[in-house]
Amino acid sequence: MKSNNQTFQTISAPPGWTESRDLAYCRKRLGESKDFGDAKALIQESNACLKVALHRALTYFGADPKSLAGASDWAKLGWLETLLEAKESSTEEYDLRFREDLRHCRFGLGEQERIMLNVGEHTWLMPLVSLADHISEAALNLEESMCCEHADYTEKMGYAEWP
Repeated sequence: MKSNNQTFQTISAPPGWTESRDLAYCRKRLGESKDFGDAKALIQESNACLKVALHRALTYFGADPKSLAGASDWAKLGWLETLLEAKESSTEEYDLRFREDLRHCRFGLGEQERIMLNVGEHTWLMPLVSLADHISEAALNLEESMCCEHADYTEKMGYAEWP
């Protein structure tokens, strides 16, 4: 089981970050591609993964898929938290695991709002790529928790439905 109470730090380029370091970091993550459009596409892909993970978890707990249409990820997180808190047969470990998953999702969404508000002509690519990684990791952690904690969870963890 993953550790609880992970410390999340604000995503930013470290002091002394340079263009050459930024390009090297992004090439390592994105291959030869190294532009803002590719980093932004990676964030969109990560968001799509999170949306699928939230949708799967909510429908598992009985949410009507029609009622999820148009709801923000923030609203879905709140809804999922309410459903998890109402679950009578949960243990302390179960509660801690899912609280940590939701905290990770909230961190990623909050950082996305902060970072994307400040994107400009001279934005480093590294924070954008790191943001995408955080959002993807949050989605995978939620999927992992659903698979591990619910024997009857029939969704297959992975990328079959993910873009």
